Amino acid sequence: MDGVILHSGFDGLRFTIQADIPPEFREELASAKAYAKESHGEAWLNLVPSR
Repeated sequence: MDGVILHSGFDGLRFTIQADIPPEFREELASAKAYAKESHGEAWLNLVPSR
């Protein structure tokens, strides 16, 4: 497979994805975001559901 350079010299990349996120997980994401913002730190989420 041959690649073509479209642009060089930039240091950022922005993209958008579309997904069907269940309401429960959306709440977890919002909670983690709020925690990270308040604590000025990281918020960890377990993305693998427990069995």
